[in-house]
Amino acid sequence: MAALGEGFELCSFAKEKDFVGVTVDRNDDDTVIVTSKANVTAYKLSHQKAIHSWSSKSNQMFTCPASQTSQPEEYSVVQQNKILRLWKCDNIDVSKWKKYVLSQPVHEILTSSNHRQPVVVYENGSVCELQSVVDNPKLTHGSVIETGEIIESVTLVNEDKIVIVVQHEKTYDVSVIIQPLSKSDDGDDVTTQKLKLEKPTDLTENHRCLCHCIHQEDKNMSLFTLWNNGCVYRNIITTSPNISLQTSEKLFTIQGFVSDDKDLSVAMTALSDSYIATVGLRDNQSKEFLTIWDITYGTPLCKQEINVGTARTNVSKQQQIFTAGSNILVSVGKALMVYSYSLAPSTLAGVLGRGQRASHDTAVQSIVPLSAWNVHSTTESGRSTGGKATVDMLVGKLSDESQTNEEFSSTLDRVIKLCANKDAMLYLTPVLLQCIVQRSSRSSDFWPRSIVQSLIKGKQLPATCCIELFQFLIDKEDLSLLTLCFKHMTDIPEKTLINCLQFYLSVKKDAIFDDFMKRKQIQPMVETIPTGCPLHKSQAFLINQILVCPQNDVFVIDHLKKLPFDAVMDFLKYLCFLLDKAPVCLEEKNLIPTLEKVVEWLCVLLDAQFTQLVIVPEAKELLLQLQQQVEDQAQFFKELGSLEAVLQSLKSSLHVKPDKQGDVSLYRIEMLKL
Repeated sequence: MAALGEGFELCSFAKEKDFVGVTVDRNDDDTVIVTSKANVTAYKLSHQKAIHSWSSKSNQMFTCPASQTSQPEEYSVVQQNKILRLWKCDNIDVSKWKKYVLSQPVHEILTSSNHRQPVVVYENGSVCELQSVVDNPKLTHGSVIETGEIIESVTLVNEDKIVIVVQHEKTYDVSVIIQPLSKSDDGDDVTTQKLKLEKPTDLTENHRCLCHCIHQEDKNMSLFTLWNNGCVYRNIITTSPNISLQTSEKLFTIQGFVSDDKDLSVAMTALSDSYIATVGLRDNQSKEFLTIWDITYGTPLCKQEINVGTARTNVSKQQQIFTAGSNILVSVGKALMVYSYSLAPSTLAGVLGRGQRASHDTAVQSIVPLSAWNVHSTTESGRSTGGKATVDMLVGKLSDESQTNEEFSSTLDRVIKLCANKDAMLYLTPVLLQCIVQRSSRSSDFWPRSIVQSLIKGKQLPATCCIELFQFLIDKEDLSLLTLCFKHMTDIPEKTLINCLQFYLSVKKDAIFDDFMKRKQIQPMVETIPTGCPLHKSQAFLINQILVCPQNDVFVIDHLKKLPFDAVMDFLKYLCFLLDKAPVCLEEKNLIPTLEKVVEWLCVLLDAQFTQLVIVPEAKELLLQLQQQVEDQAQFFKELGSLEAVLQSLKSSLHVKPDKQGDVSLYRIEMLKL
């Protein structure tokens, strides 16, 4: 069977057409490199965080996905189709990247998991190893595709063959081009072979291939194709002893899917030799889904609705879906979504629906590692029973919507008692929190707050495991639990930070903050807020929790742009206040942000809201105040620099003399005149 996790937005783009592509880190399939026309960014999927980012100039757009080279920490990308760039990870200045002007436009640069050279694929279908291109960038290569043919996909197979699938823009004929990279045994170049995909005999001239994908199987390959009548076919491409394309084998038909729309954007990818995933297929309500299909039985195993937003236009069919480890990435409008998935052998009972419950339990377990649970249970007679099996069953039961609130609470209590071990609860807590939030969202009279509080306390949980909890607490206006989340959770995404910031700034009821400040654990910390604060002290304390969180400026700016202007003004006033009050030293005791942090947030806020702040008259006085504060700070640090020189000179003129025994005195008192 198969399971799909809830999707999350990895990144967004200013325009839909800005998205270029995705490649996977050759050493870590949990890291992907996302390329847009203006930026190249490396993301850690498990953390939902950007770890590196590079930007291009406005007149030098990236035109193919960036990828790693065979050298450590080195990347390659193409600008303006013909400008090849190489750079090291720590070099953020694009102007200092190595530059090679090529004679032909490039379609893509392929990389492999081993340490062989990446391969440059030109738009005319010819291929060449990257090092050869660097050594001789002006070398031209003959075309291997015909006029009217468009490259749909390129794949590196068995580390020594490039498979290019092309489709004619008028006739829609599909051909497979296989180009070996290595030479033959006698040292001669191996001939490129082009194989035409014959249309299945049960299809007519009006039928055309919508999308395809290739899966490598030992020495052979499988070419999966989806046609506009909803039929999925497989063609085996043999590579030994001779290269050939076998007759199409019909796998299954997607019921209710028939399309004559030439602009329909559908994509598919192979997850294994038994499963494929499709995106873009719509139901009768025009909703689009990401679906995993079982090839053996021809049935959909699981699906997630895709929030399309604005209609797609001019999007390449093969640039919508990618895989990275156990994740599926889908380009949706102006966003790139990520869905975790898991696979397990299918059973006929499961496919027919009889194993639905068992498959759901498997889905829950597969997304979160449960194998390390150290649990133990006993029966009433005292005999030992399979603790892990019991917990597995109960966790699956928590997701059963047919349970009453009383039954859910009873099951939840049993799971917590069985998993009293600290390590077991560390793995289990995200699952339990997610189940509680889902249950509480469906049932307004159910909210086990004390259990949620105990689950969060004392653990350093990654916030990415239970993002829904933050939004749920915002909806309930539960300031105490939000404070607890910020204290005990790590890697909080930028989107969640700004959502919480917007909530704190939007609350206009002082009574809520007064009640929050009266709590024994909170009151001492709130009282440390300096006097003269333009916000309620509790409000300032909560915002300080956000300010000290690690964040990436690029993504914070994207989300700050969506902040209401009233909230922008209040936030800017508070940051101006902190500019005078924040400590210069790196000490975040009692969650007071340092001066460096305050300046960082001021910069990203001004970048995100620059136009509005300049245009709106109400912001003029505040901007002038900020300008004066910056000038005062600059003058202050200039004077400190002068004082530092005096103190350094004074230090060098002092000589501490040892006593008669040769030891330096423990202390001394001198009067110095400056």
